[in-house]
Amino acid sequence: MKVDGDVRSTDQIQGQLAVRVEQLKQDALEVNLLQLDGKGTEKQHTLQLKVDGKPVSGQLALAGSFDRQQQRWRGNLNNTRFDTPVGEWRLTRAIALDYLNSQQKISVGPHCWQNPDAEVCVPKTIEASAASGQASVVAEPL
Repeated sequence: MKVDGDVRSTDQIQGQLAVRVEQLKQDALEVNLLQLDGKGTEKQHTLQLKVDGKPVSGQLALAGSFDRQQQRWRGNLNNTRFDTPVGEWRLTRAIALDYLNSQQKISVGPHCWQNPDAEVCVPKTIEASAASGQASVVAEPL
């Protein structure tokens, strides 16, 4: 395992972090390589995750901004795919995310996951908190 980072806290927290894990095995889960890279400032930051393993491999990219005064984080999840035992699942468009820390509430925008045989969609925004939440999911063969 290797961790490199440089984080500074001035008027705004900023920095970068790189984590690399090789050859991790737990029961049936095998990770040949896991890379996590984050960089930016409170107001503009990115996070990329890549996993090469069995039975799951994949990647995702997260970009966002944090408003310290409102205690609100907004961002999106994109460039996301996972190879699984039932085929590759790919995000068809970015997912909008909005988290209000003071209310412990998150909104997850509509999105779809697609593989060669099926599509699974969340057609309406999910509103969830520590106390409640619900989601509509639609699955259809292709």
